[in-house]
Amino acid sequence: MEQVRSNLRRLLPILAAVLIAAGWTARTYGDPPSSETKTEGTEAGTTEGEKGDTVRVAGDPVMVDRVYLIVDTRIITVGEIARRVEPIAQRYLEAKPGLTPPEADQLREQIFIEEAQRMVAKELILKAAREKGLNVDEARVGSQIKRILLSEGLTIEEYLAKHKMTYRELYREVQDEILFSGFRMMEIAPRVYVSPSEIAAYYQEHKNEAEFLWPEQVHAYEIVLMGQNAQQRQAKAEAALQELQQGADFAAVARKYSENPRAARNGGDLDWITRNVINAPEVNKALFEDLEVGQFSGIIKDQNGFLWIVKVAGRREAARMPLDDAYASIEARLRRVKLDEETRKYALRLMKTTAIIDPNERPR
Repeated sequence: MEQVRSNLRRLLPILAAVLIAAGWTARTYGDPPSSETKTEGTEAGTTEGEKGDTVRVAGDPVMVDRVYLIVDTRIITVGEIARRVEPIAQRYLEAKPGLTPPEADQLREQIFIEEAQRMVAKELILKAAREKGLNVDEARVGSQIKRILLSEGLTIEEYLAKHKMTYRELYREVQDEILFSGFRMMEIAPRVYVSPSEIAAYYQEHKNEAEFLWPEQVHAYEIVLMGQNAQQRQAKAEAALQELQQGADFAAVARKYSENPRAARNGGDLDWITRNVINAPEVNKALFEDLEVGQFSGIIKDQNGFLWIVKVAGRREAARMPLDDAYASIEARLRRVKLDEETRKYALRLMKTTAIIDPNERPR
């Protein structure tokens, strides 16, 4: 526990210094408060509640006391921030498996600072939205919660257990996100402009990166035999191949023999596809390495025992995407970056009329 307190003492002044350097009104922290502080994300002035949370500090799950900021009337706790930090840090660590423990700790501290800044900025924006009389009704929040559950394929009970939160916390989080996003689009987004010259400059700098490279594509046709027993599949495949070798139209043969439902509609036409769209390495090899345009394959057996006959009707080599095709995605990317920057500036302006304090600071 003493090591935990040491880490917190080391981290929190860094947070305060960064906030102050960016124009944030914050005081330097003293010792962490007692364990009987109010639990995460609540309003100042409410009753005291649970003890500290189990969060990660320096990579280890530990019980920490709450050290918090108050943004106007909103309490933000260290535990609340840390719970948001760990999933983000984990993604970074998975992408950089070679980091040493000290480097991983430094990464978590940096993410902690950035997440604290985002949370403070968000609370300031939410305060401004409410002062303008904006609100989100229950029906909209309920609909968004249903979409979240559907996207994760979970019941409400499973979702709350997975994310270690109550329904009240989920409801408030969704309500705040809707209000925050709506206010940003109404009040801040109109200030954002991305010029054609900025888009062209971004394209010139990044045009050789993967996002602006069209992968190799083939216009493919397929006949797939999946049902019945292996002997019957083989017999049907040989009959289909014989008709093709005798000059029959591939689409007509696909409609006659293929057991893929779409074959009945479009004659096995897969349109233009990239490598590995079909989850069968043997089929991908035939389409992208073995066959010339206009050729069809012999009978190919995949790892599941399904039988394929495929044809290459056209081929497009890998190529760089021209600016005209990349324009919309670049504009959207730069607009998001500028919107985030304008949101930060907007929040800094709001700080002039909002108190951000350490309620645990000892009297001098």
